[in-house]
Amino acid sequence: MRRILGFFSINSKFGTTVILEGRSDLPIGKELRAEIYAPGRAVVEATAYRDWPHPRPVAYEGYILMGIAKADLIDGTVVKLELQ
Repeated sequence: MRRILGFFSINSKFGTTVILEGRSDLPIGKELRAEIYAPGRAVVEATAYRDWPHPRPVAYEGYILMGIAKADLIDGTVVKLELQ
């Protein structure tokens, strides 16, 4: 599971983009399964896509969580991602 460092939404009807701690080898452009664990709330499942290919190594990655609103993501939320 990876901690959410930040998030934003340009058009909330599609979802919210999250910045996650750490790097992975998950593919860009492939449908991913996300389990969202917010403290004190039920686990939520969503479809996710890896976003923001970066030309140089960084310590974080971006993902769009489809159908998830910014209000669903509270302090301490973590996300587990895997291929569908």
